[in-house]
Parts: sequence; structure tokens; C-alpha cells
Amino acid sequence: MINVYDSLDVTVIADGVITTGLGDSDAVTIGQNEESFSKQVGIQGDVTFSETNDKTGFATVVLKATSPAVQQYEELSRRKGENALFAFQVIDANTNGLTSGGTKCRVKKSAEKSYSNEEGTREYEIEIADYTSK
Repeated sequence: MINVYDSLDVTVIADGVITTGLGDSDAVTIGQNEESFSKQVGIQGDVTFSETNDKTGFATVVLKATSPAVQQYEELSRRKGENALFAFQVIDANTNGLTSGGTKCRVKKSAEKSYSNEEGTREYEIEIADYTSK
């Protein structure tokens, strides 16, 4: 069996808007913040697994400096309180792809900006309060 991966089959949606103008390489990274459980081993070798119950996650989105999505992510980074929360999803439609994200997300801060003789990137970190991946 041969599988084909195509980055065009990966969609990033922030606050209901499809993100365009993603940077190169690892343009999107998403995952769970903590391990699902911790392990304790007693002095006699007995093992206990304790559920972590931390359902938070993170995402990092790298945009080209000229991406039309930069303005949206900058605006999301300025929001405060309940208005700061938005839905965020990464949908991978490739073979065995996953949909990851959450409904209660916030952009941690405005992106750092650098300028040179070539187009730069803007990196946004997103905190996800209710991370899921399926």
C-alpha cells in the first residue's frame, strides 16, 4: 500500500476563518500540554497510574509576513476576557489524518516582527483549554 501526503489537505481554522498564507516547514504544530497520566512505583515494585485530567493543549501557527491571516491573529491576540475565546482546529484530510483543536482558545501574545531583505514570518502561540484530537 502506498500513501500520499499533501499539505493542501491540511486546513487551519481560527475563529471560523480558514487560515491562509502559512509559512514553510512546520507551519502548524498542535498537541496536548501534559501527559495523560503519571506513574508511581513503590519500594516493593507496586505501580500506580494516576490520571492527569489536564485537558489543555497548545498550537503554534507560523504565517508568512504577507499572509492575510496576520491581521486576524493580531486582532485575536488583543482580545480580552470572554471575548478573547475562539474555536481553533487543524483538520488533516490525508489518509489517517486527525482533527485536533478546541472551542476555548486564546492567542498568547502578538507575534514578534523582524524585517530584512526577504519576507519573514509571524509566529503565534495558542493556548487551548479543551484540547481534543480524533
